[in-house]
Order: sequence, then C-alpha cells, then structure tokens
Amino acid sequence: MTEPFTQALSKPAAFVAGVVVFAVGGAAALFAVVIGAALLRNLQAMRTAESLALVLVVGLFGLFGAVLCTAGYRLLFRSSAAAGSMLPHSLWLILCVVLGALGIFGLGASLFLNGLFAPMLFSSIMMGAFSWWCYRFARRAGNDSHAGAASNNRWSGP
Repeated sequence: MTEPFTQALSKPAAFVAGVVVFAVGGAAALFAVVIGAALLRNLQAMRTAESLALVLVVGLFGLFGAVLCTAGYRLLFRSSAAAGSMLPHSLWLILCVVLGALGIFGLGASLFLNGLFAPMLFSSIMMGAFSWWCYRFARRAGNDSHAGAASNNRWSGP
C-alpha cells in the first residue's frame, strides 16, 4: 500500500521545499549558535534553572537546525530521490531517540506538575507518535539502502 505523504515531490516543488527547509534550518542553527555563544560569555548566569532550560532549548534548536539543513540540502540537490528518503537512516534514528526521550521526559514531568497535566500529556503522546514515525521511516530508509546492494557472500557451499 502506498502512502501519499511519502511520495516524491515534483522537481519545482522539491526545489521550493528545499529552499524553505534549508532556510528554516539555517535560521534555527544560527539561533542556536548566537544564543549558545551569548551563554558562554556569561558563565555566572548559567547557574540558574532558567539558563539550564535555555541550554536544553538551544541544543534542540541546534539539533533540529542540522536535521532541517540536511533535509533541505537533499531536497535542493535531489539526492533524496536516489536514496528513497529525505533523511539518512542515522538521522531518522537520532530523531526517533530524541523525540522519544522528550516524550518520556514530558510524561515524567506531568506526573510531578499539578496544573498542566492535560497539555503535558498531550504533547508527550504527540512526541511518542512522532518518535514512532521516525523509527518507521528509519527502517524504511535502511531497507531501501540495502535493497539494491550487491551481496558480499563469497561462500560457494558444498
């Protein structure tokens, strides 16, 4: 069964999507670098809980910026068409682990918060669903990359 949202884009649509995704990824990565550099200049201010949360957010912006830049690059130069996936197998797995960890962290945090239980629970469920989809795409990308490979089995048997 084919899924319409996993089908390849036309060349003009892939170019436009590649430019937009690359620009958003570049902006997210630039934001992470600028805020990270500002945090490193003032090490005394990093000892508060708010600054530690900011470091986590900056790290996530850096990670997702790198993923979006990779996806935008592959869309711009059509290297995703040969591989069968917009991201490499390893990046899908990294996204799976990060989103799964965020979902588990959100579930744990929602147990300790009294007032924000429903939004935290909903966001944790969504992160878990995104993590599952990333794992599914990672398996598909891994299977597609090994499907056309030549066998290195040299054993001729008895």
